[in-house]
Amino acid sequence: MLRSIDFARDIGANLVNVHLYVDDGPQGFVRALEPVLRYAAAAKLRLSIENTPQTTPEDFNQTFACLAELAAIPADTFGMCLDIGHANLCRTTHNNFIRYLDLLADTVPIIHVHAHENHGDRDSHLTLFTGPSREDDTGIRSFVKRLRRRAYPGAVILEQWPAPPQLLADCFLSKGHPRTILGPPDREAQEAIARRVVDEGLSVRATEELVRQSRQTAPQSETNPPDRAAPPSKPPAILELEELLSTKLDTRVKIQIGANKGKIVIEFSDLSDLERVYNIMVGA
Repeated sequence: MLRSIDFARDIGANLVNVHLYVDDGPQGFVRALEPVLRYAAAAKLRLSIENTPQTTPEDFNQTFACLAELAAIPADTFGMCLDIGHANLCRTTHNNFIRYLDLLADTVPIIHVHAHENHGDRDSHLTLFTGPSREDDTGIRSFVKRLRRRAYPGAVILEQWPAPPQLLADCFLSKGHPRTILGPPDREAQEAIARRVVDEGLSVRATEELVRQSRQTAPQSETNPPDRAAPPSKPPAILELEELLSTKLDTRVKIQIGANKGKIVIEFSDLSDLERVYNIMVGA
């Protein structure tokens, strides 16, 4: 660890990341980390302590309560690195990384973030918006809102590496490939098609045909129903207006156009959030 701090200082970094392990309890972890914290403080660096799939919010609450007792070490020397993919795998907040964040005490400062997704089955480090948020991005939006409420000052590291890792860079040969590859609902089919895009240099049109064939040959089941006619796409002007309203109100906004009338759907998380939206709308 000391060599890592030296290296970080030499390259001009301001933070070194470590994982929390509580095999010897929070107090044992803090005792082992104390000399490293002193060394980091002398080097004017911070240590971010990252959650693993095994560490719970209560583990962090107890650990930071112990850290607060180290009076000789400045409080801004340490903080938490919140890994939302690991939080999604935690046994106490399984498939609910937002609850993980909500269970952290205010005395646990978040100074670093690792962002990636999984389906609660393994630490797959999926690219954002290719996992659960592909169908429903409420979790990501709620996460961003909570970071804002905490006045989060740090960076968000996109820790995402599909299998094999080079697919992240190589399969996105043009703007059309990502959406096309995500067509099949089965993740194994997506990965197989992505590999063929890389190996064979397929065009977007060829990839679309491959996806179509994959859908036709896939076994039909309750989780893989036959293709239905896609709903008509919205005009670009409506999509742009949705984005503008969502940005202005800091929440998801949907515009629905009917034959004779339309409606605007504005999402809110609770009554206080509804009041916040109302105040923005009326200019309060």
